Amino acid sequence: MAKKSNNKALWTSYQKASLMTGNDPWSTVRLKKGKNEVVSVRMSDGPSGIRKVDDATLKIEANKSTLFPAPCLTACSWDKDTLNLLGKTMALEAIDQDVDVILAPGVNVKRNPLCGRNFEYLSEDPYLSGNLGAAFIKGVQSQSVGTCLKHFAANNQEFHRFTYNAEVDERALREIYLAPFEIAIHESDPWMIMAAYNRLNGAYCTENSFLLKDVLRKDWKYTGVAVSDWGAVNDVISAHAHGLDLEMPGNGEKRAKAINKAYKAGRISEDTFEDSAERLIALAKKAQLRRHSDGSYEYSKSHEVAIKIALDSMVLAKNEENILPLKNFDDICVIGGLAKEPLYQGKGSSRINARNQMNFLEAAPRYLNKRSTIPYAQGYKMHVGEDPNALRFEALDLAGQHKYVLLFLGMSDESWSEGYDRDHMRLPEEQYQLFNQLYQENPNIIVILSTGAPVELPFLDKAKGVVITYMAGEAFGEALSSLLVGENNFSGRLAETWPIRYMDVPSAGFYPGAGDISLYKESIFVGYRYYLTGNKRVAFPFGHGLSYTSFRYSDIKISSKNLMEGGSIDVSFKVRNNGKRAGKEVIQCYIEPEKNVVMKAKRTLCYFEKFELEKGESGIVSFTIPYRAFCHYDVFSEGFRAEGGTYFIEIGSSSENILLSIPVNVKSVFKGMNQRFMIPNYFKLGKPGFNASDEEFETLRDMQKTPRHRVKKKKRNGKVDWNTPLNEIKATFIGKKIVRQYEEDFLAKGLSEEAKRKEMEQFLSMPIRSLVMGNVKEKTVSIIIALANHQYLRIPFLALFGKRK
Repeated sequence: MAKKSNNKALWTSYQKASLMTGNDPWSTVRLKKGKNEVVSVRMSDGPSGIRKVDDATLKIEANKSTLFPAPCLTACSWDKDTLNLLGKTMALEAIDQDVDVILAPGVNVKRNPLCGRNFEYLSEDPYLSGNLGAAFIKGVQSQSVGTCLKHFAANNQEFHRFTYNAEVDERALREIYLAPFEIAIHESDPWMIMAAYNRLNGAYCTENSFLLKDVLRKDWKYTGVAVSDWGAVNDVISAHAHGLDLEMPGNGEKRAKAINKAYKAGRISEDTFEDSAERLIALAKKAQLRRHSDGSYEYSKSHEVAIKIALDSMVLAKNEENILPLKNFDDICVIGGLAKEPLYQGKGSSRINARNQMNFLEAAPRYLNKRSTIPYAQGYKMHVGEDPNALRFEALDLAGQHKYVLLFLGMSDESWSEGYDRDHMRLPEEQYQLFNQLYQENPNIIVILSTGAPVELPFLDKAKGVVITYMAGEAFGEALSSLLVGENNFSGRLAETWPIRYMDVPSAGFYPGAGDISLYKESIFVGYRYYLTGNKRVAFPFGHGLSYTSFRYSDIKISSKNLMEGGSIDVSFKVRNNGKRAGKEVIQCYIEPEKNVVMKAKRTLCYFEKFELEKGESGIVSFTIPYRAFCHYDVFSEGFRAEGGTYFIEIGSSSENILLSIPVNVKSVFKGMNQRFMIPNYFKLGKPGFNASDEEFETLRDMQKTPRHRVKKKKRNGKVDWNTPLNEIKATFIGKKIVRQYEEDFLAKGLSEEAKRKEMEQFLSMPIRSLVMGNVKEKTVSIIIALANHQYLRIPFLALFGKRK
């Protein structure tokens, strides 16, 4: 029911409708009546810093801000305090730039390593993603700045991102794809949540009442604002009728009139309309509490935080013969253009106009004793027109003259972007060739990997050291050089599995899907859940990371051998730093069922904690595991249930390396349905890979009770409409004009031909309605559609009265 307040009488229905569509690309509408005011709320992109753009055309560069490490790296901290600090620091910069809400964090589960936005997301594990996301939200909102949790939900690819339909069974939906949002909402109560571009089980997320009403409002009791991703609304009236509060970007007076008219005609119920207005007014009241900038914020403090976060997050993945730490940099040479032009960040809406970037070659000389510069060779192409053979020969000559080679491998930011997915999981082939030839000259190679997601590493058995930096932000050089010489100790742990080959990924055979249909056939078997259950070898397991010291685990205890329904169990054990220096350890607790009738993963994360011990120091780790951690989502009873029986509480340094284990008997009256004969291949994972059939997946999906909107292939009959991809009109006169305009205004200069192809490909895959994000008025889009349909007589009418529907 609609909430009771004086707002219902204070503001007219039209004024409330105007709150439901943005005022411009970044802010909401302001209302004023006498002493009463609803302030405009200003939003800005995240998650790696404050990306405030002051120009409504989006053609000017964003304000300068601190470029923090990307979420693909910060998640490797496995540290809620680190994410909380990041949130607080970003909030202070938001205050300095008069921003009310940061459009972050993104907690979408990393389903497949090729997803173009994986670098913006935290983990393949929903528990880790949800808790780290909640810590970031708490940090931001402790400063009276808001957050916007995104992208709700099942937003796991960029291919056809505006229109693809994620077909997910309810088990996977509840346990994997909704779980991080549920955790973040219950733990931190973000001000806003962003409905994704895609469809979920047939309905657009922006007009999906199962997501926006049943789950978000009814099940989770969320009271914040549900906002669309920018340009994500397919049908504005349907969206507001099904639970969306705010459409972004702004669409002006006509949109407010249309919403108000639909409300008065009964197409939007009174409760839905009034509740949305109340939530938007409440958001504005929260924004009023934010203090205004006095211009005194010292951005040097943010840079120090960026260094600390990078230090806590970089991962030492391999350290054969203890090749690291180095005493200094006197005996090394550096090979690889990414040492000089690092992968600081990815592209797209998260891209920050950094204040103070420092590469490795600039930061490293402080650790030289006998010389002033570090020998460097680029080694491989970084720009169009460079000669790869000459670059390789220079690198080989250099490698033979020094004791150690620091080899920087990875890809430039052209490969990592919102808007398009990667084509494969490999590095540029010339980098593999370079490694093999360098190895013949000097086997003492330490590989520094700068990527946004896992890549294939066929040289892994030869490299003596491997450091994974992902996208480390503006402090890349300072943090990395400090860790390599042991001034600081590595403590990062991988927040995602690194498979050996892309073909090993469970969704490899059907990702991203055919046309607009994306089948999530792997169900709950995402990431380590699949690799462990299917006994698949990987390059680096989930949770893996090394240190310059060592830790010993012992004396595990639990509060009871039996766990009753609705209860919890206390766990404790001892950890000792056995090494010769201080270090931080990440405690990882997993649950493994002894046997199961219902489909389950071999092992799932249920707790983590990061803490520091001095050399020789011991500590006791204590925590509580709730009954819910032993449950799976049962589609028949529509709730989380536990199978009774023996489970093992396992403590490890990664998902594979279990060091302590203790059994507990879980009591339950629930009896699960034996699914082994219904979906047999979900119980036979592994060789030759994930092989469940389409029919088995349909059987799995038919068990659920939640709505499934069957998607039929739309028959266009040659007629262009709002959801027609731009690719289908590119050959028309108006289509060619649009392409030329995009090339002139938005296609970045100096890109490689491959990068240009990818950017143009993703632009042309967008529906025509997405042009409004480029500051094109809806009236103009209506005229474009008419021109594409050769409806020339309609154009004068549309010029005067044109509207979307």
